[in-house]
Amino acid sequence: MFLVKLVACVFAIIPDPLAMLCARVLNLFFYPRLKKGRWKFVKTHRVIPKLFAEQGRHWQERVIRQNSLHYMKLMMEILKTRFITKRGGRKKIYIKEGKEHFERLLESGKGFVILTGHLGNFEYAAGYIGTFYRPIYAPISVSNTGGSRAVNWMREGHNVTCIEVPPRRQAASRALLHMIRLLNGGEIIFLVADQKGTGKGYRGNLFGKEVKLYGGPFTLGQRTGTLFLPLYTVRDDKNRIAIHFMEPFPLTGEDISADIKKVTDFFELLMREHPDQYLWDRDRW
Repeated sequence: MFLVKLVACVFAIIPDPLAMLCARVLNLFFYPRLKKGRWKFVKTHRVIPKLFAEQGRHWQERVIRQNSLHYMKLMMEILKTRFITKRGGRKKIYIKEGKEHFERLLESGKGFVILTGHLGNFEYAAGYIGTFYRPIYAPISVSNTGGSRAVNWMREGHNVTCIEVPPRRQAASRALLHMIRLLNGGEIIFLVADQKGTGKGYRGNLFGKEVKLYGGPFTLGQRTGTLFLPLYTVRDDKNRIAIHFMEPFPLTGEDISADIKKVTDFFELLMREHPDQYLWDRDRW
């Protein structure tokens, strides 16, 4: 963990263009191994041909190649996350769409949940909102490894407070109660909820297959009546991170099938429209 922190401190003074050049150099090593399935934490080479079979081999290979470079760029950016400055944030991150949805919820004074997935650079989106708008709280999974602790250390700062959600059921329940209290007190929860299938057995449809879903959004919606603000980030052609907000929706539990479809439709939209920038770290298909 000390070594990772040291590297992060070094990257704090490295200009973004140089960090992106480092990503391209590292990708020369990373991409060939990704194609051969040598990286256990990346499933792009397996998932893309399954989910986008109709697109043809050439398109699939292009997406896998672009996704590989995105992983390397994201890794370089994560090393800079904790120390990115306000000036750097303005240059690197911006709101492209749906700002009116976000500001309307801010003006209401009520707590709400920003719902997002592993697309683009969601870490930078959290830091941007915490820096230029209001403090936010971000639930994170924890494990007793140096790498996990180091990544969580880099996520904090910029008015982003991490809420640790351990795998143990009782401890996870306490974290959920903490989030409910925060929402009832008018705070913002930043929830990345697209991959981890845990909870009360919520299941939904993604790309035509029934998959287990993370139960957090549905429990929070039912217990608090809060609104969920969909957010996604996309890396643009100038290597800036564009934040997109969509129309907020409730998850009251009155029609659980409809609630599940709201969430799965949003996540499938992200995966279908930007497969080159999604983190395919598991194969549900």
